[in-house]
Amino acid sequence: MTVKHLALTQAQNAIASKTRSTQSFSEAGAGLNVTVLDANGATLSTRTLDLTGATIPPSDFSCFNVSQVYNNCSFNVTAPSNSASVRVTVCPDVACVLPALNSGTVALNSSNFTAGAANAVSVTMAGVPASIAVFAQNPAPLSGSGASTIPLTVQVYDAEGAVILGPDAYPTPVTVTESDSTHTLLTAQSAANLEQQVNGQTPSPFTPPAPSASVSIASRYIQPLINYDGLGMTTTVITATIGAFTSAGLSIVPSTTPFATTYSPTVDTFPLSYTNPVTGTFVDSFGSTWVRYSGSATVSASVHMVNSSTFQPTGTAFALTPAGTKLTSLFITGPDGNQWATYCTPVSGTTCATGGFVKFALFANTFTYFPVASGVITTLVSNGTQSLIGVEQASSKLAVLTFPSPTTATEVNFAPPAGTTGSPAYLPAPQTIMKTGNGNMWVTENNVVGYTQTYITQVDGGGNKIAGTEQKLSPGSSLVQFYALGAAPGSSSTTITYGDNVLNGQLYTYNTATNVMTALAASPSLSAVPVPGSSYSVYDAHGNYWYESEDAFGNNRQMNRIDAVTKRVDTFVIQLSRVYNVTATATQIVVGGLNGTQSAVDTFTF
Repeated sequence: MTVKHLALTQAQNAIASKTRSTQSFSEAGAGLNVTVLDANGATLSTRTLDLTGATIPPSDFSCFNVSQVYNNCSFNVTAPSNSASVRVTVCPDVACVLPALNSGTVALNSSNFTAGAANAVSVTMAGVPASIAVFAQNPAPLSGSGASTIPLTVQVYDAEGAVILGPDAYPTPVTVTESDSTHTLLTAQSAANLEQQVNGQTPSPFTPPAPSASVSIASRYIQPLINYDGLGMTTTVITATIGAFTSAGLSIVPSTTPFATTYSPTVDTFPLSYTNPVTGTFVDSFGSTWVRYSGSATVSASVHMVNSSTFQPTGTAFALTPAGTKLTSLFITGPDGNQWATYCTPVSGTTCATGGFVKFALFANTFTYFPVASGVITTLVSNGTQSLIGVEQASSKLAVLTFPSPTTATEVNFAPPAGTTGSPAYLPAPQTIMKTGNGNMWVTENNVVGYTQTYITQVDGGGNKIAGTEQKLSPGSSLVQFYALGAAPGSSSTTITYGDNVLNGQLYTYNTATNVMTALAASPSLSAVPVPGSSYSVYDAHGNYWYESEDAFGNNRQMNRIDAVTKRVDTFVIQLSRVYNVTATATQIVVGGLNGTQSAVDTFTF
């Protein structure tokens, strides 16, 4: 038999959504069970194989990578002459004891099976549902303003928390229902999703059903919709069911409070002589606004003060030295009131081997460098008046610069979580560091995509793990990973926002006080996912979350805003040709990049 196995190293690449289609199976799979059945369903033979590569495979079992997209695995299985079918199951554990993630059965007949011969059999795999959830683009529609249509996103999960993207149909249709048929009814539309994008497919012909109290969804290519007449104030509860699993109720509560919908998007293009991309905005401790320009192999990154209203540059840009020096984090206000970031100096082209902390002294407009010995720092936080702490993911260390008189940066070895084993390259390592609103600092631990689970731990001002705070974020035994996007504001806030690596368009909040991960929202568009990384999302001063989304090929980038109160998701077109960063001032969201060949920003005023 031959089956396709998702290439784990590609799981975070949007193109990898192709590998979740027909005849392929979950990236969380660790074991593969093949069972041959007779006509009565009795087992004739069975075999379990290790998909992790941790053990020496049997001689007839081999896997090879195809175009960095999937692994093609071949093996033999004994099928007696009275065999009637073959069932293939993918499991999150090697022994296949835990609930299955994917399953497929193929009937054996004269067209594919001859007794006494070597037969090649193909099995179509489908995700095995274990739970389901439903999200609404606008859970609080405005009453009295006319009829509206609200997209719903249904997420069907396997036993390890990964959303089932394919094949074309669910094992059984999803039924979506609503509790109030007076002012709200359900229908559906055909909607291209990530898998169709990657495979170059277009949605199949689909006739929307007549509005009613329920609608049947056969696949992820069909999106349910709420038709709200705009008149009533009655709450309707939406639920989604697949097989024995029913989602929690989603309340749609009409509101009489108008909400903003545009936020005055404005493109500010710099003069013709400015051609380096804008890769960040920061407001210094005296209230002045600055932008950061990216560099190249021969041109250093630089900073430039701009007019806070027009975003036009004023005065001179100040560049790092030597030529080609890069900035590897955003600027933040340090314990001394100056602006601090992290840098690296290329040793070959644009490749960096070492770096450290860099201070930009206000008014003097000079840079001071504090190198680290081992690697490159990628994210940075300030611990009040005590220290700056950065993450060196490649060397599994935290870098610490101590105040009030910083001299030499120190490094703290970051041991992998207790109980994790294997090659150091595949153990959870520090990936990002964030400070929650209440002032605590948290390190998210990840490593090679698809090989390690995600952990989180609190650290002290010296960069040391605080005992008893390390928790696993990945559900069950899965290899589903989460990446930190931002920390919610507010002096008592304990939450961090996360995305995941399984391309489901979903965002989560993790409460560091209760160790609970909660679904925040799902993309209203089935063909869009949040752009990975904290550089492309930010909270505004009112606690609303803004994030950039993209399609399967990294195109069609849009800005999205999740309302802090209602969880409504608004989407806006970004008017730049290239986007490099999303940051916030006291009153605006600033998208930095290029407008054609010129430096530019696209601002949204809140």
